[in-house]
Amino acid sequence: MYETVVSTKGQVVLPAEVRHIRKIKAGTKLMVYLADEEIRMLKTPENPVEAISGIAKHLDIPEDAVKRMRQEDERRFKTKHGV
Repeated sequence: MYETVVSTKGQVVLPAEVRHIRKIKAGTKLMVYLADEEIRMLKTPENPVEAISGIAKHLDIPEDAVKRMRQEDERRFKTKHGV
């Protein structure tokens, strides 16, 4: 487990070992999710649609439909959390 502190500006520094292990460099985009009492961060895929491509292949959902669903999900998240 690692520990960090939130600055007065709301910034968080990821420990060097975490950045090294996960290959996080300056400019790397992270997605932040709230899950009950947890705050989770994931590296943002360069192409989110491509990153999930194939997960639901057996459902035969067109890629553009998946993209629209993701955009709608993001819109709902932002509305719900006031982002």
